[in-house]
Amino acid sequence: MKNKLGQLLRTFTITLVVAFIATDQENVIYKIINSIGIENEIFKKTVLGAIITLIIGIISLVYSFLEEKLAGNFKKINVSVNAKINGTKKATIVFQPEAMEYSQEIIELEVNFNPGGRVTNWLVKKIGVSLDVYFNPEIIDISFLNDWDTTEKVTFMLTNRNISINLLEEVKIEGKTFVNNSHTLSEKFIVKPIRVKNGSTKLDLVASNKLISNLFIGINFESFKVTCKGE
Repeated sequence: MKNKLGQLLRTFTITLVVAFIATDQENVIYKIINSIGIENEIFKKTVLGAIITLIIGIISLVYSFLEEKLAGNFKKINVSVNAKINGTKKATIVFQPEAMEYSQEIIELEVNFNPGGRVTNWLVKKIGVSLDVYFNPEIIDISFLNDWDTTEKVTFMLTNRNISINLLEEVKIEGKTFVNNSHTLSEKFIVKPIRVKNGSTKLDLVASNKLISNLFIGINFESFKVTCKGE
């Protein structure tokens, strides 16, 4: 869609310029030719055609340059989110009760992202886009492995079993090498089923600002399923 719109705008601009030059008998090109005493109409039209071709080429080059610069500055941030257990990516975990009690497990949430364009990074940081990660349905209790104060502004916040990941809030985006490198954010959580009962749930994710995230963030979220076995 974007490519077609860009091509349409380029064609419109070139056509408009060509029409203006070709239909204006008092344009600068004709004046220059007349000033040196050339009256041959065929020659005049040939020169005009050559100059129009040159102008078309210049407009195309300028447009391509501007398009490339704009596309670079508005490039999406690519984000991937996955769950790890003991340092290894996992897609599932099963809880088996012992004496009507589940053992707790430690899950590490890892967020890898490649920065987007400079305008994109600034917008996402300024608006404060976060990724909300949670188990759906809520049959799992979650707490930090390190008992931090969740009211403070940090990258990972935990409220009512909802993990909020502030993507760029604690990241400095002004550095010269920031946009050229991938970055990793991670935090470990203790998870445990709320009650002994057969059931299953999956880790889910939603961005806090859908409009901005759809326009400027590409999210790859790897599925993680929890199965609870009853007695």
